[in-house]
Amino acid sequence: MTDFTERRKHIRIQPSMAMEVKIDPQGSGHTKNISVGGITFSSDTPYELGTILDLSIRMASLTGSMELKGKVLRCDPIDSRHYTITVNYVDTDTDTELEIEELIKNYS
Repeated sequence: MTDFTERRKHIRIQPSMAMEVKIDPQGSGHTKNISVGGITFSSDTPYELGTILDLSIRMASLTGSMELKGKVLRCDPIDSRHYTITVNYVDTDTDTELEIEELIKNYS
């Protein structure tokens, strides 16, 4: 018998509106889901596991953007040119965590 117990610490939402992820030094993606602990997005760039990315998350309801750092946990191919990237945030301050919590509360 397989145990499908949820292991995530944080609730994830699939945003009902477009969210864009900009990655420095170069790259972009579209959010698949987001939580207080991390984000999953699609990208046309594969990233090595453990890579630290500078993320800038933009959406219509935000004035400006959320600036975060994330460590790549997964990079799964969707097809030969697109990937699903999963990252955990690193060095996130309390104000940013509260902003993400508010975002999740408003769009879940």
